[in-house]
Amino acid sequence: MVVTKIEKEPASYDINIKYFTIKYGDLVDELQEGFGSMQSIFMDYWKEFRDYRSEFRDYRQEFRDFRQEFKDFRNEFRDYRQEFRDFATRTDNNFKQVVSLQEETLKEIRSVKNDIKDLRKDIKIEFRRLRRDIRALLNERLRKIEEDIAIIKAKLGPIRELN
Repeated sequence: MVVTKIEKEPASYDINIKYFTIKYGDLVDELQEGFGSMQSIFMDYWKEFRDYRSEFRDYRQEFRDFRQEFKDFRNEFRDYRQEFRDFATRTDNNFKQVVSLQEETLKEIRSVKNDIKDLRKDIKIEFRRLRRDIRALLNERLRKIEEDIAIIKAKLGPIRELN
């Protein structure tokens, strides 16, 4: 038996029916119907994929070309690796020089700071000495002036006031 046409028709229903059962035919007939529809679907897919075979062959050649191109890139990357190593070495050396200069500069700054501290202490001590010496000199000069005034008064005699 071959199905040649399927049509859709409205059907009426009987409200007195409470349940129904599905009755299957022989197993052979049921399997044949299932495999038949599957075979049709499979054949459609097979035809579709058959059209892609030549396209996939073209891709194989394209992938071969890409593989060769990647091999070429690998050699270029090997060259870059050495360049990066050289750059890293130069950068490390420069960084070491900068750190060394920084350490030297910090030592010099600390030395200058200590020298300034010592200089401030020396200046403070010298100013104290200078004040003490000036005070002593002024006291000595004042005493000398007072002595000179006393001598002058003694030579001149008593001073009278003029009214």
